[in-house]
Amino acid sequence: ITLPTSAYSSRAKSIFVSGSDVYVCGIQQPTSSSNDIATVWKNGVPQNLTDVTGMAGANDIFVSGADVYVAGFEENANDIYVAKYWKNGTAVALTDGIRRAEATGIRVKDSDVHVCGMEHSTATGINTFVKYWKNGAAINLTNGNREAEPKELRISGNNIYIGGYEYWDSNNGYAKAIVWKNGIPTDLTGEVVGESAVIYGMDVKNDTVIAAGYQRDPGTGILKAKYWKNGSPVALSNGSHNGWLTGVFIK
Repeated sequence: ITLPTSAYSSRAKSIFVSGSDVYVCGIQQPTSSSNDIATVWKNGVPQNLTDVTGMAGANDIFVSGADVYVAGFEENANDIYVAKYWKNGTAVALTDGIRRAEATGIRVKDSDVHVCGMEHSTATGINTFVKYWKNGAAINLTNGNREAEPKELRISGNNIYIGGYEYWDSNNGYAKAIVWKNGIPTDLTGEVVGESAVIYGMDVKNDTVIAAGYQRDPGTGILKAKYWKNGSPVALSNGSHNGWLTGVFIK
């Protein structure tokens, strides 16, 4: 299904189904501007969350009853990305706009809004804090001394899970796959020279956690599509060519 757009380019980032309604969030880039617009499509009808004043993006979408929540970012007047979420099109800023930041995942339970994202530890550096916000109150999950990024947030019972990765040697591109449970990290892959692992997608049901991404073979350098079920790895590609997973769903 092609989503209608009059933009020069567009990209869908996340999808959510509520009843018979299909919601998709992503970006559009108008032909008249180099800036992306954060957009939600409901049953194919687009609604712009931002304008072309600055760069913006929508990374994750969640629907709770009649309310639509979107996690993403919007550039401010100083060209700094501000981590935001939108509730029914109304923006809520999660960061102060001093350092670049972005919201990457969102879920809502019992009227509490849970968001994950990242904020750069300095104005110009690449190192980042992995962050978790509950109703706008922030908690740092990393110390900001390394480059790291969360990709997915899920809730199971009273437990909050965030999946992502952290570079332990950014000069050589070595990252380790991590799942944070209630702020406590579980390292799925460790620090092996020549190896790198990333989590792109995650789902949790009844505290069964499946995190999906890739792990690079330190000998061949080839990326293997892989998921981890409660920490145990399962490879889906044989290493004859590069492969990676971008999403997973448990039913």
